[in-house]
Amino acid sequence: MPTKIHERLWEEPGPAQDGESAPKLLILYPEEEMEPHWAGVMRYAGRVEPEDVAVTLNGEKLKVWPGGVFTGLHSIPAGKVDKWRFRATAKGETTTVTREVRRKDPPEPPPPWPLAFDANPVQPTGDYLLPEGEKLKVTLFASVGHRAYARIGEDGDWQSMQAEDSDPSEGGRYMLEVTPPPIRDGLHPIHFRLKGEMDGLKQTKEMKSVLRVGARPKGMLYGGRINHYLATFLKNASSSDWERWGNWPEGTLFPIVEMRGERVRADFGRGETGWIGIEHADIDWKVPYCPIPIPEPELNALGNGRIRLESPTQAVPIACVFHHVPEPDGDRLRISLPGVAAVRADKTYDVKTSRGFEALRLLRGGGGVPVIESQLSEPLWGFAMLSGPAMGIELRVRPDLKEATDEEPLKGLRVMVDAGHGGGESLGALGPSGLTEADANLVQAAWLERHLLAHGAEVRQTRRDHSDVDLDERCKLADQWDPDLFISLHHNSVGFIASPLADRGPKLFYHYEHSRPLAEAVAAALTEEMTPGEKPRVIAKNFRVNRNISLCPSILVETAFVCHPEDEYLLRQTSTHQRSARAIAEAVVEYVRGK
Repeated sequence: MPTKIHERLWEEPGPAQDGESAPKLLILYPEEEMEPHWAGVMRYAGRVEPEDVAVTLNGEKLKVWPGGVFTGLHSIPAGKVDKWRFRATAKGETTTVTREVRRKDPPEPPPPWPLAFDANPVQPTGDYLLPEGEKLKVTLFASVGHRAYARIGEDGDWQSMQAEDSDPSEGGRYMLEVTPPPIRDGLHPIHFRLKGEMDGLKQTKEMKSVLRVGARPKGMLYGGRINHYLATFLKNASSSDWERWGNWPEGTLFPIVEMRGERVRADFGRGETGWIGIEHADIDWKVPYCPIPIPEPELNALGNGRIRLESPTQAVPIACVFHHVPEPDGDRLRISLPGVAAVRADKTYDVKTSRGFEALRLLRGGGGVPVIESQLSEPLWGFAMLSGPAMGIELRVRPDLKEATDEEPLKGLRVMVDAGHGGGESLGALGPSGLTEADANLVQAAWLERHLLAHGAEVRQTRRDHSDVDLDERCKLADQWDPDLFISLHHNSVGFIASPLADRGPKLFYHYEHSRPLAEAVAAALTEEMTPGEKPRVIAKNFRVNRNISLCPSILVETAFVCHPEDEYLLRQTSTHQRSARAIAEAVVEYVRGK
């Protein structure tokens, strides 16, 4: 793996230079031949050499930071192509780079005549399976001042839509509350008709929309099956609420009672309900769902703080819902099995030989839902449903590193290091000098591996070169190797309309509660190294490598902001990655020791 920073964009395509003695000038933003920009401002960024050269943008002098970089925000006037002229001048020699930037025009509404539907004609969109009798408010956007109708399915009756108050400059809005009919082998598409007359001319336009609806008869549960290697079970339908109850592997069966746009709701009718992304679910409209009887799971003590509950003869995975309650005297874990028909009797498992577990019980539970309860004497280290054709759950506490020494405190620990992004289509964020996040991640990963190895850990990387690795593939690599820790390395940025000076320094992200202590340990060490005196920042967020990896603590590290000129100047120095990697490795040592 490369251990030195490679400034690839300074080499290819490289800077402009108007003559052998003229300054070198590289403009990263705006890009050449870029699409019209939607906002009234946009970031500019570039690098000049020598770094003491004067740089102007349309005659206005720009601040040049150490390392020869300049960056900031510049306005984009509406309605015309704006030429941004960057000019570097030194000793009478100049280099000029021009970019053409256009502000994206607001979308035009459909004209009053001839009749037309809007480019985005219907709200809401997607699939809606609602309880029988529930109404759905539907809005059509089309030419203003006419008559609109809606029809459910291919042979339904046309219903008149109510014209809403609207401005001709925004087009027309027509509303109807529809009552979806019961489904027939699937959902019903909604058709729209627009009729109008002007100057003695009559016109009718029709459209089959992407909105589909249907009603679920009371008591009916439709069969759903996970079609992706993992799908995450949300507590709520809102995409802004990432609180989750764990992952279900491919083949898991669950009952569908509702669909709203991008989500389907699983409700077992037995005290557990939540949402799955519709792209990860196959639906059988003909065969109703029913709970599955399974043999009582058997305990398999794997040693070193790991246990499994398995039903080897079970043909498909069973939906599990995890409830983790951290407590000072030992965590509690409650796992409900709402997809299981019932268990014959309560059962207590002998966990005396399993370090970290005080009790493990399979209970019949309220409402007939089997429940697994576990009391831990040590903090929970990880949990997961096992992939494959059998029902299985694995639980873990902190690994016991029996071979660890003062010189090698991590001996026996397996750490997977994930250098985010790649070298092809996924360069990640770009710094004003041309530094790519993907390259910074790879160098930091190489140094982190060295420091972890020096502490005795076994290390595996998700990528060791400039290749791209899919996010799901990174998670699958972790699933296959079964590490004790997963650390994903990234470097941050802000959006194109935010000041590149708005933020700097480290941020640490985690998803599940059992990953938070590791994130806090790394955040404290990394902040002390990179921005001493600042408060460490630890945030729960929905990154895939954190949410899909639950069997061990999984964190995502954002060491610094490549868009910030002071942070980027540090990141262009190999010594910075040596220091940040050392801080992460030492935090891992303290965390694993339980300090």
